[in-house]
Amino acid sequence: MKFYKSLILFFVISFSVIGCRVVKLEPIEILTFQQKLENLFPNAEITKIEAKDYFTKAFQLIINEPLDHNNISAGTFKHYVYISHYDVKKPTILVAEGYSAYPRTYELSKILKGNQIQVEYRFYG
Repeated sequence: MKFYKSLILFFVISFSVIGCRVVKLEPIEILTFQQKLENLFPNAEITKIEAKDYFTKAFQLIINEPLDHNNISAGTFKHYVYISHYDVKKPTILVAEGYSAYPRTYELSKILKGNQIQVEYRFYG
């Protein structure tokens, strides 16, 4: 019985020592919000714009999209997207703007104090 207690104590101490060793972590590259957008949309024109109301940052994205995904040679159009950011812990409201998008704050975004993404309808702008 004494042997088993000693064996268990040995394992507990061994695992404690192994668990307490120092591990060198690789440095983490911290990206800005704009750099994250640039990584997500490498071919888009990304412009920082004035943040309105409670938003901390705002950006206009102009994404060149094909007119016909089955026929790339048909040409492209500019798709306008406006991103207004407040906090990563807040909800994100997606607004399908319509014919002519421009950056403004919608009622639901104000009520929830959330982030907002406005996307213009296709072929307009």
